[in-house]
Amino acid sequence: MKTSYINVRLFMAAMFMTLISVFTSCEEDYKLELPLAVAQNELTLGAGGGSTHVLVYSTGDWTATLKNPADAAWATIDMGSGSGNGEFIFSFTKNPGIPRKAVVVLTTGSDTKEIAMEQSGFVTAAEMVFMKKSFRMPGWEAASAVAFDTNLGLALDRITSKVEYGDFDTAEGADNSAVETTPATADNPGWLTGVVVEEDSVRFNVAANSDGMPRKARITLSARNTVSGRTYTTSTIVVQDADGGYIRFNAPDQVAEVESFAKTVSFLWDTNMEMFFNRMNVDVVYEEPGEEWITGFVMTPQGLQANILESHYDGERHASITVSYNGSEGSVTAVRSVLQVRPALEVNFSDLRARLASAGTVNLERDYIMAQVISEPGNPNLETNPHTAWNQCDLTESARTAYVQSIDGAYGLRVKLADIADMSALPRYATVKIALAGLTLEREDTPARYTLRGFSASNILEMTEGTVSSLPAKERHIGQLTDNDIYTFVTFKDMEVSLRYGSWGNLHNGYPHVSDLISVGDKSTHRADCMPRFFRDINGDVIPMLVNAETPWRCEGVHVPKGSGTVKAIVVYAPLDRQKANGEMGDYQIRVLSREDINLHATQGFSTVIAEWQWNSSADIKKGTDSESKVYANTGTGVMDTDCPLTGTKTALTGGFFNLTFATKNLTNAFRYCGPWWNFTDKKGYSISWTFSTEGLSGSNLAMMMTCASGLQAVPVPVPTYWHIEYSTDGTKFTMLKKNLIIYPCPVWAYEKGDCPAGNAEYIIDLPDSLFGQKSVTVRMRAASAKMTTKDGLAKGTVKATTAKVNDQYMRFDAITIKYNK
Repeated sequence: MKTSYINVRLFMAAMFMTLISVFTSCEEDYKLELPLAVAQNELTLGAGGGSTHVLVYSTGDWTATLKNPADAAWATIDMGSGSGNGEFIFSFTKNPGIPRKAVVVLTTGSDTKEIAMEQSGFVTAAEMVFMKKSFRMPGWEAASAVAFDTNLGLALDRITSKVEYGDFDTAEGADNSAVETTPATADNPGWLTGVVVEEDSVRFNVAANSDGMPRKARITLSARNTVSGRTYTTSTIVVQDADGGYIRFNAPDQVAEVESFAKTVSFLWDTNMEMFFNRMNVDVVYEEPGEEWITGFVMTPQGLQANILESHYDGERHASITVSYNGSEGSVTAVRSVLQVRPALEVNFSDLRARLASAGTVNLERDYIMAQVISEPGNPNLETNPHTAWNQCDLTESARTAYVQSIDGAYGLRVKLADIADMSALPRYATVKIALAGLTLEREDTPARYTLRGFSASNILEMTEGTVSSLPAKERHIGQLTDNDIYTFVTFKDMEVSLRYGSWGNLHNGYPHVSDLISVGDKSTHRADCMPRFFRDINGDVIPMLVNAETPWRCEGVHVPKGSGTVKAIVVYAPLDRQKANGEMGDYQIRVLSREDINLHATQGFSTVIAEWQWNSSADIKKGTDSESKVYANTGTGVMDTDCPLTGTKTALTGGFFNLTFATKNLTNAFRYCGPWWNFTDKKGYSISWTFSTEGLSGSNLAMMMTCASGLQAVPVPVPTYWHIEYSTDGTKFTMLKKNLIIYPCPVWAYEKGDCPAGNAEYIIDLPDSLFGQKSVTVRMRAASAKMTTKDGLAKGTVKATTAKVNDQYMRFDAITIKYNK
């Protein structure tokens, strides 16, 4: 026991001498009387218990008592009276709870002094919480308890309880501060009585409900820090039904069907027996011999949870679950019949695809597949966001899309999520076991491809994380692709960007919606979300790469690499409505999810440039002195020319659409011819040609690549839509190479048909091997007819001599390259 001494006597002596000096300085004598005094009005005591000697100075008889003994059972006073100077002993027990205070009253005659004895506690702040904010119980007379947690387990005497009756709202977060209540009193305790607080529960009794309707009571527990004055509270609401106890399974007349794989299920019910869960029994009767396949029961207010074991039983199996309670208050019984269907079996991708022999859908009811995830949750480049109107796109479609492939990489599936929030259930490179029950398999043809629709996180039965090395190596040249490769992850060998200028997606940045990434986007519309970029491999085959507007690596501030290498991508089929009129989207496209998956050398590639035209400034327009229309190649040797009678600016530098950054709508420059492109007298079109030499050259895959667009970015576009591509080795006799190639108009804001690119389109024209070894080769594009683009669509009108501005129309080129493989 700790003992403390407070030297009131020394304090009083000092005060006494001071008073003597004051009074003796006066001429008149005064009699000194100090009826009662103490050194301090407030003492702080430790939490560990002990005693303190308190010295008292008085000129008469005095007593020391506790002001409120009932509130200070933890304190006692010894030697609590005396005469003149003296002391009393204040003893206090250990305080396992929050701080507390006792008041000692010193009395002599009519004079009193109060001393506050403040004891700290081993608990600084009280914590009290009911495990449930409300609960229901039957209308029985019963003794009950609700789970409770507190850090005052050794100081439960500090907790007081209060019961109130009223029409409380039991909804989560409901505010009941304004509810009119009737507090329970000693004379009128009401129907909920006998509240006893224990460390892990609060017990109480309820009377039988004969009111004919449910009734509610609120139990509030309080603990007060009598030193600081702070009060801690927690409460719960008890709802007593008018009926006795009940458990009512949902659809009790139906058999609950569960899958055959291991899973936790909940048999839903409505019950008021929550307070009796720990005293209820669960029994299972199995109709078929064998293992106990329903275990791990947990009762909740919403239903009976159970673990269903995976079935290896050949066929269906049945069980009956009985939940019961038998007590002095009453009894309750409920039965749930359960059917487990045949075991879920693994289905390989080939067999799954075989369920649809042609285009259509089938609802899947059972079984599972093992797959590897090749997409990435949240990646902005997973899917083409479709147009909902000519100037709007559904930007959520990509986020609802994922891709998985078979473990051997032979087949793939596109997966459409029912909820975007479930995307995290398919982390990239993970191996997953996907339950097929509840999903829809869709087949689309030409090319044949398959989609699983309705996927949610609950379809994932197992998941093992992986890395890119977890995927099987699958290398291809473009020409080796088949429909079986759609929605699989492929490493493409010997790849180059066909036209080696611009960004990874040369989309006019004014067409997408404005965003944090695309600051110059449109504030109210989203006219386009994707522009293809074409790759060509060493065999001369071409495949479009689709890059959505919000892909962060679409614009890197520099032109794409000029060399060759590998590209890792998901093979898809999603031709763009804005750029498919020439069939340029091909049989397949690719989607690259990470810039690191494009591994091209900066300069060294398998192809060699013969002649190339590309203009960064007016100085790059190399014209001869003999002709206004001739423009010479910047790289290699070649001449570009036209037989069109040029007008206006004739030849000039103009804005291009090789956007290198997200902050500009068109950053790079392009070249243009200005003139009429249809000869109304001869009723034939003019042409643009490129002449170069292949003398001494041999190899393969000779081709011309270019971007080209017509018009003044307004409709109608009085420039022919269809152009023939021809070649010649003597400059006079031309051979047809491609008929009626559509040359798309420049991007036009107000064009509503949605069938023109949102940028200058790329054209890749393969040339015959017979053109190798020629002293002179001319390739030309010649207007094939007077059909022109109007507001009604491509080639929906006719160029006429009276059409506005028909004589001053642009043919615009970002770059032209003629190259081959040595």
